[in-house]
Amino acid sequence: MIWHGWSDPALTALGSIKYHDQVHARDPKAGDYLRMFMMPGVLHCAGGPGPDTVDWASVIDEWVEKGPAPDRVIARKVAAGGAVSRTRPLCVYPQRAVYNGTGSMDEEKSFSCSATAATRLAGAP
Repeated sequence: MIWHGWSDPALTALGSIKYHDQVHARDPKAGDYLRMFMMPGVLHCAGGPGPDTVDWASVIDEWVEKGPAPDRVIARKVAAGGAVSRTRPLCVYPQRAVYNGTGSMDEEKSFSCSATAATRLAGAP
């Protein structure tokens, strides 16, 4: 399981994308054991304006113990005092969350995962 903040100033998210794409290029079955989730607006591990809180241990545990592999994970932005101010789906790469056009921009249910609108590195398969 790999996750990376798109706004990470320390390590470029493109490095994680390159690694992901190289693994998939070498092993057609990589989707069975490798999942990557990009986190819009998130800095290095956490912080930034994007939803940066995910219980990754539970996501991994659920995958290993019950399957299937996760294609969508819900991230939360937790404000001071513990209130959740925003939720957003994190979609398995190369998919990304796309606003459905209705509903609150702060609620994950207003978004769908889309492969057609995915961003990929130039020249990537």
